[in-house]
Amino acid sequence: MENNQFPNQPSGGPKPLGTGEGEVPLQNIPVENITMRTMDSDVKSIKENGGGNPTPYIPKQNIPPQNIPMGGDQFPPAQNIGGNSFPNEEPKKNKGVLIGIISFLVVIGLGLLGYFFVYPIFKNNPPPKPEVKQQTPPPAPDNKVEKPLPPVTEKPTSTEPQKPPQIIHSSLFKNPADVSSEISLSSVTLGAYQSSLQNTTADVPLFKEIVFKGGDNNIIPFASLMEVIAPQTFSAIRDSFNQDATFFTYTDSKGTWPGLLVNLKPGITASNVQSAIKSMEQNGEAKNFFLTDPGTATGWSDGTVGSFSARYTKFSKDGASFNYFFANNTLVISTNYLGAKEALLKLGL
Repeated sequence: MENNQFPNQPSGGPKPLGTGEGEVPLQNIPVENITMRTMDSDVKSIKENGGGNPTPYIPKQNIPPQNIPMGGDQFPPAQNIGGNSFPNEEPKKNKGVLIGIISFLVVIGLGLLGYFFVYPIFKNNPPPKPEVKQQTPPPAPDNKVEKPLPPVTEKPTSTEPQKPPQIIHSSLFKNPADVSSEISLSSVTLGAYQSSLQNTTADVPLFKEIVFKGGDNNIIPFASLMEVIAPQTFSAIRDSFNQDATFFTYTDSKGTWPGLLVNLKPGITASNVQSAIKSMEQNGEAKNFFLTDPGTATGWSDGTVGSFSARYTKFSKDGASFNYFFANNTLVISTNYLGAKEALLKLGL
């Protein structure tokens, strides 16, 4: 701040007030030259100059224009100046009450509309329940995830007896037999088996292949025939053989001699069934393969048929001898020695 002094400022008096903008500082005016102006002096001055008494100034209100109907005797409503109440405020209050009543009635009407019309729709048709997803159970403590068990479906039980699978016959003979014949058995019994094969003779030997069929015209399984011919021998090993066996008869001048060939199932060897087959030497079931009683057996011995080792026994009836052996995986049974040799020739061995 500049250190300016008023002119004619006595020493020791107050210092002139500087503006700081290079302006001339205010000068100190002597007290004796100041004239005081009051309201009384102003009134007195106005009267001396011919004026009237002064009146207070009232500022004009910012009053909005009112719509005055044309041609009527009504005047615009009086303005509320200075906080005074006027009679025209009563319609405004009545209008507010009317609006409140109308709003209340609208709310009641909407409530009744929702109760009688909207609510029954949602009541009769409830919204679908949110689908609850099945949570996967946490893994077992040994870190093995338990898989859900598949649903168990019960198969309808049938009262009809289950039929064995149909067998398609395929002859084991590589060289065809002299004659092939089908024989139908009305019942699978030992008597039906023996009577179905005619016991005849022939001056010239005849080798015939026999196919046994049941009443349903299906091939009779090998195990079913063994149940009536040699049940003690084959009961324990019936499932060790294929069910499609090749039966034959050899007829010569001494009679008709039955026999058969059947293959072992894969994985079964002759040693697995040898002891069971040998039981025929003691249980007497070897006689059941003949068409008639062969007489008395002379005893069992070792022998050969072709190049294969065999077990055999002769009976008192001429031409009757029981022979059994394995040609590789094929069991061969014959009630006549010459018939056994002919069977090997038909096998191609």
